[in-house]
Amino acid sequence: MPQFEDMANLVPGTKVITGGLGNQWHGIVVFNNSLRLYGEKYPKKDWDYLGDGFMIEYVEVGLVYSKFIDEDMAIVE
Repeated sequence: MPQFEDMANLVPGTKVITGGLGNQWHGIVVFNNSLRLYGEKYPKKDWDYLGDGFMIEYVEVGLVYSKFIDEDMAIVE
């Protein structure tokens, strides 16, 4: 799986996986405040106050907002 080079790869709809073996989370990017890109269910007006960063909705834990890309995050193709 390709690793993320930078935040430009984190656009709404991108499927990702993160975590080590035996404890992986599977998710989809729902918005990226840094790029000002938002999924249909996540309008800018509701999330812009968080500042730069991105939100991923993980199957295992729900919504997670971050300002940094985890070193073990990868795109699911």
